[in-house]
Amino acid sequence: MLRFGFLVLCVLALHNQLVMCQFGFFGQEARRLLTKMMGTEEVGEVATPLDEPEYDINVLKASGSETLTEPEMAELIQQAVTLINDGDYDHSIPLLLNVLENGSVTNKEANMLLGTVLFQLGRPEEAESFLYQAVKGSEWKDAISIINFITCLRENKDVALAERTALYALSRMETFDDNTVSSEDKQFFMSRIGDILGILKMELDKVSA
Repeated sequence: MLRFGFLVLCVLALHNQLVMCQFGFFGQEARRLLTKMMGTEEVGEVATPLDEPEYDINVLKASGSETLTEPEMAELIQQAVTLINDGDYDHSIPLLLNVLENGSVTNKEANMLLGTVLFQLGRPEEAESFLYQAVKGSEWKDAISIINFITCLRENKDVALAERTALYALSRMETFDDNTVSSEDKQFFMSRIGDILGILKMELDKVSA
């Protein structure tokens, strides 16, 4: 149930920032791009993902004084989700920071929520590191975190890195079976990643023109 509470926020943030443009560039075209990059005839031939891009991102470091228990972290996250669902983004931030600073700096749910909230508040530079941690924490399996991270990179004017990230994420997603990533998450990812790659490609073409 918790997942759907913040799913709406993530989708709205993405819709407002990126997918307003409609280029008709969907999952099939994304697969075609991946096939071209991998040098294969069919995407089904891809056995291993592309190389992961290198990121120069300063992430939050462990404080060394983590005292929160798992139930306490879960309670703080639930309180933050309630605030987010009520539109009170600002007051959710200290709760999520508390989880990361005094519980677990790698908590993927807290990182994803905090990164998305900061992005929604127009603070993409701060959001980037938390979304990156969320993606790494999920081992590139969480579609929402990945899409918001790519969107954040684009918003921070690193379009080339955003494109490499999108292609890498797509290549990773192609290797996961339904037991690893649900078909629902895959469908969500594929329905968005093509549009994202299309927009990024157009922006890169403008720069190089």
